[in-house]
Amino acid sequence: MQERPADTPLTSLRAYLEAARQRPLVPVDLLATWRMARIELFCPGAAALAKNPNAPARMRGAWGRALAEGASAEALAGGPCPWPAPCAYDLFFNVQGRMTARLEIPKPFAIALDTDGNDLIVSLTLFGIAVDWAGEAADAMVRALRNGLDTHDRRRPLKVTDRRVGLASGLPAAEAGAGLLLSFVTPVALRSGAQMHVRPESLLTGVANRVGGLALWQGHALAIDPAALKAEADALGRRAEWQVETAPGWRNGSKAQRRERAMGGVLGTLMLPQPTPDLAALLRIGAETHVGSHAALGMGRYDLLTLAS
Repeated sequence: MQERPADTPLTSLRAYLEAARQRPLVPVDLLATWRMARIELFCPGAAALAKNPNAPARMRGAWGRALAEGASAEALAGGPCPWPAPCAYDLFFNVQGRMTARLEIPKPFAIALDTDGNDLIVSLTLFGIAVDWAGEAADAMVRALRNGLDTHDRRRPLKVTDRRVGLASGLPAAEAGAGLLLSFVTPVALRSGAQMHVRPESLLTGVANRVGGLALWQGHALAIDPAALKAEADALGRRAEWQVETAPGWRNGSKAQRRERAMGGVLGTLMLPQPTPDLAALLRIGAETHVGSHAALGMGRYDLLTLAS
């Protein structure tokens, strides 16, 4: 379903998101129409960075600096970009509204790192209408990596030898079988206030919150009954099986600006017996968007596997 005619310019990100709230879509239908672009950048000899949990955050910071070079003064000040087509910095780095008093609308991207032998593959995935900015986003990420990632005492430049962009419209459904297995590739952080925990029911509602926020960038509101979701999450959580491994902690931020913060999470696998089709759809989308705190920094990435009957 085309939410905006191709020849109609998008002049306000906030207006687009507000209009999306009026177009509800159930999870299985959202899955069938989910639009995204995956930008892959190939960096020879840099595979070791994939083991550094802080690397995606540093890439995000470098990407933001590169996007800022082409941003409007208003966007750089944190306000709406007034240009006929809003600049990419406004789209990917400024707050565009809130889902609730405590939750802002998530930024429409995710960063993931993979390896091919000794080479690093940097994946930048854009969601919904953000696909229209794929060219600008990809160019900025190439510049960001070549300009270098901030380390404790210097910037480390990376070579970029290839760039590929793949588009998807609609994701295949997750076959539930006897259940689904979430195998976490990067640490997931589930929090209640300042306390970290690993309650499966919180993970399930967290997936719904993140996918619901990103659904707005798809031009839709997520149509799901919060009370029914909580009841299913609680029931499924009691039957779930976690095999948890605590991930080593690390620090994110800049020592020079005194903005460092402690980071942490857990790795492991979570087995969920026979989720409903709607919840399975949310988990399938969540495998693309990541889940939990700091998902935009590469955390909470998982592979979704089907358990045999």
